[in-house]
Amino acid sequence: SYEVSPDRFYRAFARTMDIFCRLKRDGGNLEYVRAIYLDNGDIALDDAGDFNWNRAYDCHIVGEDYPDIEAKKRAYGAVRESDMARMAREIFRPENLMVDYTAQREGLEHVEEQIASFRDSLHKEPVEVRPYQPETERKNEGFMSSSQVQYVCRAGNFTEKGLPYTGALKALKVMMGYDYLWTQVRVKGGAYGCMCNFGKSGESYFVSYRDPNLEKTIDVYEKAADYIRHFEADERTMTQYIIGAVSELDMPMTPAAKGAYSLAGYMTHYSYEQVQKERDELLGAVPETI
Repeated sequence: SYEVSPDRFYRAFARTMDIFCRLKRDGGNLEYVRAIYLDNGDIALDDAGDFNWNRAYDCHIVGEDYPDIEAKKRAYGAVRESDMARMAREIFRPENLMVDYTAQREGLEHVEEQIASFRDSLHKEPVEVRPYQPETERKNEGFMSSSQVQYVCRAGNFTEKGLPYTGALKALKVMMGYDYLWTQVRVKGGAYGCMCNFGKSGESYFVSYRDPNLEKTIDVYEKAADYIRHFEADERTMTQYIIGAVSELDMPMTPAAKGAYSLAGYMTHYSYEQVQKERDELLGAVPETI
């Protein structure tokens, strides 16, 4: 993802096309990609988040479980130029192209022509289609650590129980995060923090972090249903929860953030009508809804 000033956008786009076309025309230039990975292989250890993603990609997408960084570098070193060229033919194709562009209305002028020109330069020769089919399995695993604190999580999916998503769940998120979980897990339990979420897909979770407890926190999660079942609140308290939830919905966004929000809506087929419905459900939430 790159940010380019408006007056330089078309020059930057043309430069990108030129680089791609040269790589496509002269496969020898692809050799520099492998050199970068070999020279910077140890950088993966500098950031735990990047390292975890790299490991997940290697194990679950590529299907390779490298025992150490050196083994991974040796494997990368064995990749041939023809392998990278074949991969480029499979990836850089018109059917794989998607462009997300954020600008004022006048900034969209001539963009379609530029994109069409770029699309014409992509690979069109026939290739073997090999769709990725993830293999899932249920595991019962535990990881020991010398740390005195931990993350404690309980997750599930409420749609699997036939329950629909509603905007009122955003008020429930605020209520649980600043009342029940805050009091039981952070104040009484001594955890550094806690959080929860109830997603549109039904995926939901309770999480604590830097938590000195395990069994006690799990017990708090187990009793959350009873707390919600007997939840009572006056109008003022409910209004506070709703305001807290609305503040998350109405956060000011930069142009880049607006573009990302719009793209997420497009990719998930989330319409303006659904956005308004969720807001109405939130604003109309009462204790009985919760």
